[in-house]
Amino acid sequence: MLLRVAGNPRDVAGHRQRVTRAALLAAALLAAGCSRPPARLVLITIDSLRADHVGPRREGASLTPALDALARDGVSYDDAIANCTVTRCSHASLLTGLYPERHGLLDNSSPLGDVVALPALLHAAGFVTGAVISSLPLKGLLPGWDSLHEGFDAAEAVRTQYRVKRPEQTTQVAARFLQERESDRFFLWVHYFPPHGPYTPPEAFLPAGAPAPDERLAVSAQNYDKGRIPAYQALPEVFEAAEYRRRYAGHVRYVDHFVGRFLNRLREAGLYEDALIVATSDHGESLGEHGWYFVHGNLAYEEQARVPLIVKWPRARHAGRRVSAGVELVDVAPTLLKSLGGPAHEMDGWPLPDPMGSRENPRSRHAQSNDAEVVAVWDGPWKLLWKRGRTTYTDPGHPALELFRLDQDPGETRDLASSQPARVKTLQVELRRRYGRVPVSPSAPAPETREALRALGYVE
Repeated sequence: MLLRVAGNPRDVAGHRQRVTRAALLAAALLAAGCSRPPARLVLITIDSLRADHVGPRREGASLTPALDALARDGVSYDDAIANCTVTRCSHASLLTGLYPERHGLLDNSSPLGDVVALPALLHAAGFVTGAVISSLPLKGLLPGWDSLHEGFDAAEAVRTQYRVKRPEQTTQVAARFLQERESDRFFLWVHYFPPHGPYTPPEAFLPAGAPAPDERLAVSAQNYDKGRIPAYQALPEVFEAAEYRRRYAGHVRYVDHFVGRFLNRLREAGLYEDALIVATSDHGESLGEHGWYFVHGNLAYEEQARVPLIVKWPRARHAGRRVSAGVELVDVAPTLLKSLGGPAHEMDGWPLPDPMGSRENPRSRHAQSNDAEVVAVWDGPWKLLWKRGRTTYTDPGHPALELFRLDQDPGETRDLASSQPARVKTLQVELRRRYGRVPVSPSAPAPETREALRALGYVE
């Protein structure tokens, strides 16, 4: 159960009472849930990981053997979208089961609205809660963890003023949590930063061979500049788009290696078989589609909105299954609560569809870019994008409305808005109902936060 808080003291007192009742209800329902509910819940999020870089690839061997092995033991949801294409906003939806306009965090710097999220509900149900955070945008996202590691160990190779956790340290900290808590019921969230740019994997992880000659790009002085290499992504003397794509692929291979190490630590501790493990990403990455190179957060096209989603159920239930029904990241929190017999009726998400059940999912799905400048709705095979007036992160020529039929045009190359005015109107009404009260204006983070986010590539 998730509850918002109002402003006056009477409402705040009432909020506290409701939160207490929510926690007690969650604890009671979870304790009386399934006959053998999972005692260990693990959430792995990998920053900026595109769905098409997980598993078999046309370009060659898989980059993700560790995630592939997890998928063989679990269920792959092949049509999953993030509800926001920037890190903090997307993780907020993932951990609350709420769309951004409901939890109140629309960008990469704002505080989360007063909601009761997964960690509080699971703590109330007797779980030890832990989080390992690997980059600045997630710092302070959710309070109240029993174990929270937000320290960063390394300066990046290119942006030396910006510090992150390397995958090695992320894995070490997560493994230490397992060692200390392996006898407890626990919920552990492990966040890996690569393949977020700049793409600087160790040489050993780069795909073999030089890429074929490709378009040569200029470097921008800004972080959002269509047709150019963003300032925060620029590598010395590297101008070919194909080389950046090769380095992105190497970054995927690099992070997958350490995800594999963490999963092996679960196996060695005897925790893997009975754990419920979710692996996903917060958003994708533009690698040249629609004229944008090596960015995310400014658009809601498929290359930024689609994410991998793998769920490994206890005792390898439904192992190797694939689900084609459309799902979204707000579905993860209700799924974890349902696995324990708990309620999720005030969340926007639905529990993920049973792999043995219907392949159809009749609801619409929603996503937004940074500050909700661009919003999108998926309705079956149809998708409408709406640019809501003035924008900071995309180009002035971005169409106000675009309609695509994804089953016939997965690359979103043919805008059908002019030939489908009735459908556009219906879907825009839904978007207006959801985003009509959300202002179209960038947020104003504190100066020190703004500078760190600028280095990361999220603000100009």
